[in-house]
Amino acid sequence: MVFRNSLYSNQTHSKSQLSWLPLVVVGMMACFGFLSELSGQEATIEDYKKLRINEIIADNDLVEPQNWRCRNVDMVEIYNGSDKDLNLDGPLGTVRMSDGSLVNDAQPNSPFRYFTFRSQNARILPAGERLIIFCDESTNPDDRDEACHLERNEMDFNELHAGFRLDSNGETLWIEIQLRSDLDNPVKIHEVQYPSLPEDVAFARFPEDVDNLDTFVFTTAPTFGTCQIPDVDTQSACVGSANEGATAIRPDIELIDYQSNAPGPDEAAQFRIRLRDEKDPSEDNFKEVGIRYRVDGGEEMSVTMSFLGMYTDEGNDLEKWSIWEGDIPAQAAGSLVEFHFTATDADDLVDTTPGRICDYGTGPCDRNDPDGPGPGCSDGQECNTRLQYVVGRDTSLGLVINEVVPNNHSIIEDPSEIGRSCSFPNLNCRYDDFIELVNTTKEEIDLTGLVLARGPFRPERGWVFREGSKIEGGEHLIIWTDNDDKEPDPGDENDPPNPNNPLLGAHHTTFQLDASRDEIFLFKPVSSEAGTRFQLIDAARWGTSGRYYTVSGPIVDPVAEAVVPLLERPESLGIYGRVGQDQSLARVPNAQPTSPWILTDKDDVTPGESNGGDILPEFLFRRGDANQDTVLDIADAVANLSFQFLGAEGFSPKCMDALDVDDNGGIDVTDPIFALSYQFLGTAAPPAPGPTECGADPTVDTLVDEECVYDASCEGEE
Repeated sequence: MVFRNSLYSNQTHSKSQLSWLPLVVVGMMACFGFLSELSGQEATIEDYKKLRINEIIADNDLVEPQNWRCRNVDMVEIYNGSDKDLNLDGPLGTVRMSDGSLVNDAQPNSPFRYFTFRSQNARILPAGERLIIFCDESTNPDDRDEACHLERNEMDFNELHAGFRLDSNGETLWIEIQLRSDLDNPVKIHEVQYPSLPEDVAFARFPEDVDNLDTFVFTTAPTFGTCQIPDVDTQSACVGSANEGATAIRPDIELIDYQSNAPGPDEAAQFRIRLRDEKDPSEDNFKEVGIRYRVDGGEEMSVTMSFLGMYTDEGNDLEKWSIWEGDIPAQAAGSLVEFHFTATDADDLVDTTPGRICDYGTGPCDRNDPDGPGPGCSDGQECNTRLQYVVGRDTSLGLVINEVVPNNHSIIEDPSEIGRSCSFPNLNCRYDDFIELVNTTKEEIDLTGLVLARGPFRPERGWVFREGSKIEGGEHLIIWTDNDDKEPDPGDENDPPNPNNPLLGAHHTTFQLDASRDEIFLFKPVSSEAGTRFQLIDAARWGTSGRYYTVSGPIVDPVAEAVVPLLERPESLGIYGRVGQDQSLARVPNAQPTSPWILTDKDDVTPGESNGGDILPEFLFRRGDANQDTVLDIADAVANLSFQFLGAEGFSPKCMDALDVDDNGGIDVTDPIFALSYQFLGTAAPPAPGPTECGADPTVDTLVDEECVYDASCEGEE
């Protein structure tokens, strides 16, 4: 039988004779994958370009649905805005999503970079539908919580889990399709750069129209939907709902800079914050921005912070902040100051930093409290105690943070790591970062209970020296900041024993350091009837302004059109940029708490030894010899007074410390009087080095001056 043209002719065959023929042809074409193309239903690349990243939550505490461990985690919702059912792993290609946070040029297709839709998880996304991806690094079904799994009737086999988490500080997400016809050149479908997101606040597309420019809103009413057993095995168990638009959200406060976490008794404590709201965070958008504090458990007081200007991150127009500054007034030495920041916007929504402030006296919530979590807390959540500082530093103990190496690559090996096998790319895994403490006294110091912390106002969360920790007189002690501290345990094959051994001087912290921007503080806990307070002993900070200053460009005052400078602080705090590989921050002169920090190169790093070497020459001078003529006489007093009252035009000293005759750390009228009294009344002589011998200053103060080494009166002397 010949079927040529039979479909187009009714002259030879009857309708009944031909009725079965289209079914045969259609069936044959379906076998070859042509049915959808013939019917016009096969999705094209233009249809796939209507896939959208529709909703994002990156700091999830309470938003449903929960993942297969019954936990609230980061989520992304993908929306099919086309009128076609889209096969996400079909004939055209495979759709995948990336956050770009682990891009590795040597491994462009690393599974840690992408979440890929495979036929075994969510192959079909119907037109107009949404699916949920849990960004929880829980890609292995063995990660399931069995009790949760059974409760959910095994539907979690169809859940989608990405091998990465989302950054609550903001990042870029995108989806693309890897075409079967061109695997090396995937087509990017949609990209979203989301800003930093507060807890339980979602970033959602609204309206969801895919034919217009994307607009995103903040919402405290996310619509990530539910998880249930899907009707079709190839669909996701977790599906979202339509977005409902913006809601008013509370402001977001971030501390970005501070003057000191141990101001002197005559110094105010200065702070700078940045503040964001879903509206333009201008001065008019806030009813209150301030600091609330109390001193030694007294009545809470408030100070209003001043508006400095607006800031927009150069790389992200969504990151709009206003900058505010305020001071807590000076307090008496040793006072405990507890404080927090607060902001109320035009919608009467309030944010505090820290968040979920506990009532004074209650402390953090007890998760096991039979009466519930306590005041100011969400169910099952801890609330926060306030930030704190103690006025004044305590240098009487004789301990100094002498050197910090936050990027150790080849200087010294951690003894507890010897024998460990290192693999690419971390071939130097045995070289852990460290800090060096120095005992400047001749006596042994008990370190038990002292605290090393990265948080300037959270000393109670720091790492504590164990019982039996000590440092001998004059000793340089290495503390490994390698996150290797564990509770004491015997260890086994898969869980090695705790490397801390105070009796052998082996100390390992519960944290690591960031070479780009970080800070380290040494605190001494002091107990009293009012509780424990933490006195600062020593500190080091590096990076743009410690790890709190996170914006990428200058802060600009739109009124004055002037750059607002960072808060000024003592040079001894050591504000430096990134510490490079095998560099260190070192105190020079060595082992003195007010010595300036010097950024050294590898050859000048001295773990376990005194700093100095060729970094800076020794400062030599004769105290009281202002004019450097090798003799302390009345001419020196005249020169001293001329400098104080006439400035450099009256007298220009080469060595400022020589003018500090009474060695009190400053230059005033008492200095020439001290010198004249010694010369003519026989009173006490100026402290060393002086008045007849030349040498280095045994005390350290703010007058240390490199020019002192050029004192002519010291030439030829040791």
